[in-house]
Amino acid sequence: MKEDLLKDAMTPSERQAMVALASIFALRMFGLFLILPVLTLMTHEISGATPFLIGIGVGIYGLTQAALQIPFGWWSDKIGRHAVLTVGLVLFLVGSLVGVFSDSMWGIIVARALQGAGAIAAVVMATAGDLIRPQHQSKAMAAIGMSIGLAFMLALVSGPVLLTLLELKGLFVLMAFSSLAALAILWLLVPTVDRPPSVEDRARPSLTLVSLLKRSELIRLDLGVFVLHFCLTALFLIVPLLLHQGHGLAVERHGYIYAGTILLSLFFMLPTLIWVEKLWLLRQALLLGIGTLILAQLILSLVAADTVWVVVLALVVFFYGFNLLEAMLPSLVSRYVSVEQKGLAMGIFSTSQFLGAFCGGIFGGLMFTHFAVEGVIFSCILFLLAWFVATWGMIPPTIQPHSGVEKELATLEQAD
Repeated sequence: MKEDLLKDAMTPSERQAMVALASIFALRMFGLFLILPVLTLMTHEISGATPFLIGIGVGIYGLTQAALQIPFGWWSDKIGRHAVLTVGLVLFLVGSLVGVFSDSMWGIIVARALQGAGAIAAVVMATAGDLIRPQHQSKAMAAIGMSIGLAFMLALVSGPVLLTLLELKGLFVLMAFSSLAALAILWLLVPTVDRPPSVEDRARPSLTLVSLLKRSELIRLDLGVFVLHFCLTALFLIVPLLLHQGHGLAVERHGYIYAGTILLSLFFMLPTLIWVEKLWLLRQALLLGIGTLILAQLILSLVAADTVWVVVLALVVFFYGFNLLEAMLPSLVSRYVSVEQKGLAMGIFSTSQFLGAFCGGIFGGLMFTHFAVEGVIFSCILFLLAWFVATWGMIPPTIQPHSGVEKELATLEQAD
């Protein structure tokens, strides 16, 4: 029995598909995030740039992502995953090239909108579902999620350094090459799947969409990821300025600040995540994560203390809460829905995430224009408080961890 379970490991083709899809996602998200820690520093160097337009430039990708996430998923059911993934990556390539040849803020906004229009997140998840058996899909989703986190951290750390070496146009050139690399991985390593949707598949989505949008626990999670990425985008409208203009820290040294704060936050976050899964304290952990984000905003409001260490402390606390919540939220969505509903539920979740990034850029830029740093911090605190209140009445899922094959293996280990 134990040998049979162990034989049911991922096949080489499944592992190849998982690594390839995670790499495609990471390359694309790296390009999207690369500009996040540096664009606000370019206000005086880009023609027509204002704090509000910078906010649009940072967050506009989220609007096109949110608008096209579900349509791209539906389209992939009709014409195939490979074709839609190719279209999405080509759109990202075109947007990057527009950025290379843009000399104005509006040109950069158009470039970022085109980059976001390649909304392939839901299609990548659906492709993983096609190529990987159900018992291994959670591993694949975890690998894809980790690739996004890795891309985000790498972009934050390398963005300021690369800006000093390549300038803004060079960053867009690098994004173009990342999209070409992702296209090569797609066509060389990801198999095509011909699986036309059945009559039931075509009839089900509208009914499932309505039912998912009515479920209070999923609404809480969708609200949560909206607020989380609202705060992330808004925060990086002000943090680079605080480090550079407020404390005179050279741009190329920002990466060291981000790397150190992220690594330190992970040192504390990972044991928390293990503890949460072990004791099944999901609601409490969500409240803890939201509370730390509020605390980070309050610490950041003390930046008038005129020391860079206040910003560093705020970033450590923020990344602790952000990484904890970023790891928990997608997993919770999958635990609240059936296998048949996971793809659409994750599409709605991704739409909320990218819409939050867009609103964080727009609203954060507006608040910064009229109320400076304090306005951005205050808006984040208000959104976080609303999320905290909504989460207070949350009912955790009843599905326990370590189910299925993992649970049987654990039982056999004890029997041995």
